[in-house]
Amino acid sequence: NHLGYSKFGLLESSLGYARKFGRSVSFSLDFHYLFNHVSGYESRHSLTFKSSLWGKVNSKTSFGVSVYNPAHLKYGGLSGELIPVKVHILMVYAINEKVLLIPEVTKTFPGNLDIGINTAISVNDFQISNSLSLKGIGMGLGFFYKQFLFHLDTKYDYRLGISPTVQLSYFLPKSSTL
Repeated sequence: NHLGYSKFGLLESSLGYARKFGRSVSFSLDFHYLFNHVSGYESRHSLTFKSSLWGKVNSKTSFGVSVYNPAHLKYGGLSGELIPVKVHILMVYAINEKVLLIPEVTKTFPGNLDIGINTAISVNDFQISNSLSLKGIGMGLGFFYKQFLFHLDTKYDYRLGISPTVQLSYFLPKSSTL
């Protein structure tokens, strides 16, 4: 994920693992490599992680919480500047088998509060997503191919402008031995 342009930006690469416990609770741990670049300044390389918990309330409703950088790690490892801590709470409500309604709240420390609502519509192997929040609007299109999800997304932040995203996810096959 890259936010910015050639003279200023943040590149973030992630690798994670998720595990389901029982029928309704999941936990994940994601590791993130951050690369900050600003024209005329030395670039910074940083590492952090995110932890999340997901629970299924009933057949139509699920609830999740994630915390990004819960260890309060700093940019560059030794600098005095804290990588922001982000708490993200969301709910997923299945209107039907093809349409999801996703309200969410994100609080960044230090930073702001963002409240929004998203939709995800699935038709066969395609997915269309929309978002509207206090910070911006967005739209995305994705499709599944075997165990891969390809997703293109663009968001318009009211203060910062347009930010496109390209995402590739690979889902491990389910093992019958576990």
